[in-house]
Amino acid sequence: MAIIGATQLEPVNVLGSYVQGMEMGRANQLAQQQAALAQQQQARAEQQFQMQMADRDRELKRQQLQEKRDSYALLGQIAGTAVDQPTYDQALTTLKELGVDTTNIPPVFDPKKVKTFRDSTLTEAQRLDLEIRKGTLGVQQIQAQTAATQARTAAAEEKRLAQLATAIPVGDQFKVMTPKEIEAAGFPIGTVAQKDSKTGKVQVLSAVPAGQRPPPVKASDPTVNRVEAATNKITSQLKSVKTGAVSGVMSRVFDASDAKLFETYREQLSGAVRAALRIPGEGTLSDQEQAQYGLQLPSLSQTQENNLKIMDALVEQVRLAKQLPPRQAAPAAEEQVDYVFENGRLVPAKRPR
Repeated sequence: MAIIGATQLEPVNVLGSYVQGMEMGRANQLAQQQAALAQQQQARAEQQFQMQMADRDRELKRQQLQEKRDSYALLGQIAGTAVDQPTYDQALTTLKELGVDTTNIPPVFDPKKVKTFRDSTLTEAQRLDLEIRKGTLGVQQIQAQTAATQARTAAAEEKRLAQLATAIPVGDQFKVMTPKEIEAAGFPIGTVAQKDSKTGKVQVLSAVPAGQRPPPVKASDPTVNRVEAATNKITSQLKSVKTGAVSGVMSRVFDASDAKLFETYREQLSGAVRAALRIPGEGTLSDQEQAQYGLQLPSLSQTQENNLKIMDALVEQVRLAKQLPPRQAAPAAEEQVDYVFENGRLVPAKRPR
């Protein structure tokens, strides 16, 4: 809806300044979010560096364990080649060439000692091999968990940035709400608000203080409902009886049952009207007052048109007594109108013709 500045004071500029301030606030909020994002990225980079250092330490330990495992496996293999003194001497020579200190190894071949040495070295090699495999499996699990965590974090960050991008106002995203839209949204009359056309969120620009808000309008009242229900019954019954100065008398003779039902509905309407117009604490109505009410009620002696007018007047009278708004007439076609600010609220710039 277009806003037309119709006065020299140009109160629309107040709203423009307010919206501009909101835009600056959003820009500041976006800058803060981007700074927080940069800090998060730096923290993730530091975490990634720490993980790389830990991976390097694990790899170094794995290499050390592998070297020890290969050494024990080689010792076991060499010991397994010694089956007599000559082969035992050859095994010792091979160990010296490999840089192994053989000072504490007995020079005389002993089958039991050689077997024990071979079994112990092979067992240690197997133990180290198992430890290496466990370490490798643990590293793989850590890497898989890290990759999954990074993927989830990246997806969440991408979603957050997408939501942030759609939250940034562009063009005419915000529309000033008309008085009818304000009323439909449940805000007090005189409230100025705008609606985000993308998200549907309503932002109040100028609220009406609680002390200045009009009292809520009653939607219904039980006593008024009784009056309206009785008039509806009489209106329906008018289709079955003849009314008028002469026809009404004939209806009592020829349409006795329908006329009796009409009189019953009329008495119901009389009671409903008295209940609706009765002042709290008031005593029973006198016969004269009831007769006066009776003069206001529809009857068979009145024409159908007069009866309908009498009932409409009764309904409006009781609605007024109960502080209810008049019954709405059929809505007329409305023109599209623009709005301007006058006295702190939106009013039509052009009145409907």
